[in-house]
Amino acid sequence: LTIGAYKDHDEVYEMQMDLMNLAFYDYAVPLPPIMEFNAAGVVGTSWTSSNNQFALTCSGNICPKADASGYVTFSGASGEFFSKPYALTDDLSWLPTQAFSIVAKVRLPDVTGYYTGIFGFYQDNGSTEEGFKVGTASSEIYFAVSTVDDPTVNYGYFDSSICDLTAYQDVWFDLTLIYDGSGITIFINGRNCGSMSKTGDVQWPSDPAHDPSYLTIGAY
Repeated sequence: LTIGAYKDHDEVYEMQMDLMNLAFYDYAVPLPPIMEFNAAGVVGTSWTSSNNQFALTCSGNICPKADASGYVTFSGASGEFFSKPYALTDDLSWLPTQAFSIVAKVRLPDVTGYYTGIFGFYQDNGSTEEGFKVGTASSEIYFAVSTVDDPTVNYGYFDSSICDLTAYQDVWFDLTLIYDGSGITIFINGRNCGSMSKTGDVQWPSDPAHDPSYLTIGAY
């Protein structure tokens, strides 16, 4: 479980961004969120959700900092992200199965990075492409979801909905991402800017060879 980077069994790619808030919903409409990230939860080298269900830690020498204006700054380097490992033996009943949404207000000083990560819970190890991830790749934002209908065919997890981010570099924007069981969609400032067909229940990380998996904010 990670905030501030993409982190899996053997890779870390960190995210440069200012993050005001991020909510992880258990359906494609705004029900009470599973997890809500905000600056108030950052204390020292850790972040704890207001419902105390999630406690993510920073493993770097420098950790993301809460700004007085109410957002958290991630530098994109030096281990400055939040994450938490989840083993297959842990209680993962909180994970949604049929649909979910993510809503964030974010500012990205540099959108040109290759496969940076804003938020995700996944495994990305060759033929094991399971879970979901959100990030940037060469001036585009991507939202990728692995499903039981198509977990790994043509790296199905990387069959991503994408949007051009050129006009949104270094400005605050509202980001909404929806998987509803029939497709994945990205909205920026309320505008549908990218979607693709995808069906089936979400395929969460299940490969014991690459256990644990990381819930991550701020890196890939």
